[in-house]
Formats: sequence, C-alpha cells, structure tokens
Amino acid sequence: MESSCVHRLFRVGILVFLLALGTVIAMSLNELVPVRNGLGWDGNVYGKTVMDFHGTVFRQGLSDYYVRRILPGSLVLLVLKLSGSPLDTIHVIRGFQIVNAIMILLGLWGWERTAIVLGISEKGKWMGFIGLFINFCVLKFNFFIPVLTDMTAFALGIWMCEAYFSKRRGLMLLILGLGFFTWPNFFLVLFPLLVWRNNIHDAAQAKKAAHWLSLGIILGLAAACMYCCHTGWSWLGSGMTMALLPVSMIFMSGYVYFSMRPVLQNPGLYKPGPLAAALRHPSVLCGMALFVLLTALVLFYDRNFASGSVWSYSTLLKVWLKNLVYLGNRKPGIFLVAHMVYYGPFLMLTMIHFRLVVQKIREYGTGLSVVILIALFMSINPESRQLIHFYSLFVVLTVMAVDSRLTRPVLFVLGGLSLLYSKMWILVNTPEIPAGTDYLSQPWQKLFMSIGWTMSDFSYWFQTAVLAVTALALFLLLHKNSAADGHTV
Repeated sequence: MESSCVHRLFRVGILVFLLALGTVIAMSLNELVPVRNGLGWDGNVYGKTVMDFHGTVFRQGLSDYYVRRILPGSLVLLVLKLSGSPLDTIHVIRGFQIVNAIMILLGLWGWERTAIVLGISEKGKWMGFIGLFINFCVLKFNFFIPVLTDMTAFALGIWMCEAYFSKRRGLMLLILGLGFFTWPNFFLVLFPLLVWRNNIHDAAQAKKAAHWLSLGIILGLAAACMYCCHTGWSWLGSGMTMALLPVSMIFMSGYVYFSMRPVLQNPGLYKPGPLAAALRHPSVLCGMALFVLLTALVLFYDRNFASGSVWSYSTLLKVWLKNLVYLGNRKPGIFLVAHMVYYGPFLMLTMIHFRLVVQKIREYGTGLSVVILIALFMSINPESRQLIHFYSLFVVLTVMAVDSRLTRPVLFVLGGLSLLYSKMWILVNTPEIPAGTDYLSQPWQKLFMSIGWTMSDFSYWFQTAVLAVTALALFLLLHKNSAADGHTV
C-alpha cells in the first residue's frame, strides 16, 4: 500500500512538473498560436464569450454549436472572477491554461481510480499514465492553442471510464450533462455504455454477420469518397494526392475490415431483446430525459437568442462526411499516421495487441463494443482531436489487455518515445512566422505536421518512416519479452 502511494505521488509530481514546464515555455517564450493575439481560430469565440459573457450569449447570440461548448469558458470566467483578474485577452488565455491544467490533473485522478477499480498493477498504471498524458495532445497542442474545450472533454472521457467500469450510473448521468455543454457528440460515448451493460455468449451467426457488415461499411465509405471527389470542395480538396487515391482507399478498406470485423463479432449486437429491456431501466430513462431536456434548452436558446448557426445541419453533415472519408484518403493511411503522431506511440501497442484488446471489449458488455465501433468509424477522420473523448477508453482497454505482460524495459522505452513524440521541445512560434503563411510550409509545419490532414507531403512521408521504425522496434522488444515469458505477440 505504501509503495502504491509513492508511485501515485511520483506520477502526480511528474505530471505537475511537465505542466509547469509547458506553462513556462508558453509564457516566457511567447509559445502561443500567432492568431488573434493567441486566442486562435475557434478560441476567438470562446475568448470573446468569457470577456463579455452576457453580451455575447444573450445580446449578440451564439450558434448552437458554440452553446454546446460553453462549459469550459464558463469555468474560466468563474476562475477569473474569483481571482479578481481583468477580463482581457491575456488573462483569458491564462484562465484557459489554468482550467486545462486542472482538467488534466482531474484526468490523472480519474485514471488512478479506474486502475484501482480494474485491479491494474503498478506497471499498468504507469503504462496508462504514459499513454494518456505523455503525448503531443497534452504536452504541446494544449499549451500552444489553450483556448479550446479539448482538455475538459479529455477529463470527462477519463471519468466516463471510471463511472462505467465501477458501475456508477449516477456519475454517468452527471458526465452526460457536463459533456453535453463541452463536446457536441459526447453522447455517442455515454448512451451506449449507459444502455448496453449485458454480455451475451452466442456466436453462431455473429461471425458471418460481422463479415458482411464490414464489407457493407467499406462499400458505403467508397461510395461516399467517390461522391466527395466528384463534388469536391476546394478548401478540403487541396493537397489530395489523386495518383495515390486507389492505394488510400485500399488501405482504408483494410483498416475498416480488420479493425471493425472482430468487434462486430460480439453476439450481443444482434440481440434486440436485452436492448428493449435495458431501455426501461430508470437510469436509462433518466439519461434520455436529460438529453431531451438539454436539447430542448439549446433549441429554445437558438430560436430566441442565437445569431443563427454558421451552417445548416445538412451542410454540417456534408462537412462531416468530407472530413471522414475525403480527408482520410488524401494520402494512404494518413488518419493512422495523424493519430499516432497526435496521441503518441501508445496506439502502436493497441494495434499490436488488438486481438487481446477485442477480448477485453467483449468481457465488459455490448455497450462497450458499440462505442468502440463508433470510435473506429470516426477514426477515419485524420483530425485526431475529434477523438479526444474516446481516446481514454482505448488506453484503459490496452492496459487491461497487456497488464500481465508488461516489463520495465517496455515501460522505459515507451516513456522515452512518448516524450520524444510529444514535441514539447520544439518551438513553433518563432518570430519569422508571417501573417497569412500557408500551413503546408515552414515554420507552420512545426505545428501542423502533427494535426491530421494539414501535414505536408514531406511531413507525411518523414513521419510515416519514423512511425514504421518505431513500430518495428516496439514489436521486436515486445516479441523478445513475450518469448521470455512464454507468451505470443
């Protein structure tokens, strides 16, 4: 028990040190996005909301998209009011940095509780710590563009794992309410976990159904990609390597088939009876009522106060479709490259041990299979931050799958590689960045090479090569350790 406390305090100390280091770099070296005085793109709306909450929300009006991301800015406003700080740009940025740091530490608390609930070893706790917090998302992007809602969604995602695995439905309902005003599609994680908790063992027809469903998804994505290429929007189409499009589509098809088919083999997905029974559970009814109520409030606000949505819902659907299948095919496997660069080499362990991960998914109910299927489908979008509320689930499942096989050399190598991949040591905001510089050129590529579809051709091929070498090294290390322990990778 004493050793466990020492390890826990050590993890807290490391994370606090890294957060403090990131803050010092951002403040002393002006390492902030040079857009709208450090607020950034969407952050311009979040920042203005904090600086003039009543005027922006009730007089000028927000679109429903931004209303459903209003919680983090409200927390920042509360912090600034309590501290007596002025509501100007620099203090709003500092306020977001403080709230983000608090959310990351709350995420660490959530991970420690989740690990205790699942009986994960100390090595597993360290592995999860590395996967969740030692990456570009937390240690670089979070500091360079702090005025966003990502870290709040990240923390809620971790606590969602704790609530699900500890079977605390009340906490899941609370997270549903908070997530509703933090990340627009957070309900995609919560509802399946809240509804499907059963685990059915009847695989007679599931394997065949999984095969045909996977093929159907592939054909649907191929048709959608052809539609996007035919209609094409110039701001999304720039950078498409058309000569490699067939290779990209083959790669995406293989990814969909071999990642989704094993998860689709869960027999519980094809049993409507338990679902109908689950929908009558009081907590599920409360969840649906809460979601309907919050949606009605947003619609009421939209009709009476909002300035109107930036795009119609049909246009938003088209943009989502293009992000999913068009940007994901700009280069072969660009979505996988983007996710591993953004979240670190931990995801390589998920891929290497995916068979074991799928076994863990099936052990913990049909709802978990539904959520993972949604996440895998959305992962074709190379904008990795859109998966931030799903990511913690993959970390938890991977740690559970390999916990008994972990060794210290693997942890040290993974930790070192993760810190290297975090790029917190790269200075992006150098003085030579002129306004209007193309994102595909330097020095902007110091940032955008790690943010999905905005990576240039050189960044894509260079990072693909680095990832291939890293994956081979990890595989050989894991194979060596597994052979010594009598396991197989």
